[in-house]
Amino acid sequence: MTVRLEEGPGWARAISTLATASERLKKAEDQAVLKEAHFQRGKMIEGIDSGAPGGKPWRKHAPLTLLVRRFKGKSGSKIMIATSALRGSVKVVPLPGGAAFVGANRKVGKVNIAALHDEGRKYSKPWTARQRRFFFAVLRKAGETRGPRTKGSGVRKVFLPARPFVGPTIARWGRPKDVKLRFEKNLAASMGGLIGKP
Repeated sequence: MTVRLEEGPGWARAISTLATASERLKKAEDQAVLKEAHFQRGKMIEGIDSGAPGGKPWRKHAPLTLLVRRFKGKSGSKIMIATSALRGSVKVVPLPGGAAFVGANRKVGKVNIAALHDEGRKYSKPWTARQRRFFFAVLRKAGETRGPRTKGSGVRKVFLPARPFVGPTIARWGRPKDVKLRFEKNLAASMGGLIGKP
């Protein structure tokens, strides 16, 4: 019995695919890593928008903060600390070796807003005459008799509670087994898209 092999129309393409398999696999892996990074970024953005990253609600505004918001004509109590700036600063940055950075490292003035949200801050700040007049006007309109918290005669204490968005997101959506499943699915999809391309 004689077996005769003939090259079909897809033979050259198959040989080309095998010859570049290693390169194509690396490209597919990089694409899968970036897809996972963008997934995590999306979840961080969702958490910022909802005020509950990873399902963990941020601490609510202090009563005095709500009084100030109402005095300025702002309704509602949604947590807003440079939220639009923070939201826009969450990026995915490809790194050498097929890794990726997901997060925010942006300053507004001298303040790193990501660190401010994630860690919170306590500090003392001198009152200006204008600030004192404003706060007392807020309190009078609200019918409050207490004054703003001050230290000495001209210093106010400022407390911004931590409202983290990275840690809770990764804790909820970055579990190793879940990341592995998504990565394998994304890798398969990337390989499927690359196989057969010239």
